Amino acid sequence: MNENRVAIVTGAGSGIGRATTELLVRQGAKVVAVDLSTASLAWAEGNDDIVPLPGSVTDVATNEAMVATALEAFGRLDAVALN
Repeated sequence: MNENRVAIVTGAGSGIGRATTELLVRQGAKVVAVDLSTASLAWAEGNDDIVPLPGSVTDVATNEAMVATALEAFGRLDAVALN
């Protein structure tokens, strides 16, 4: 992913989702990291390139919040990794 791109990554609390988030950030992207709980996203706290967002993708409100958060925090949305 090119620098300054913005992505949403679901399942970002661990495993493939976390690895994807970390890779995108290393490549210069900004990421909205989504997972079920605040605790599972604690690893991302303090990183200005990541906005942690707890919630379930089975909830319409969480899906709307993911997009709104990307637009509010970073001004755009370029990609979504539904993990």
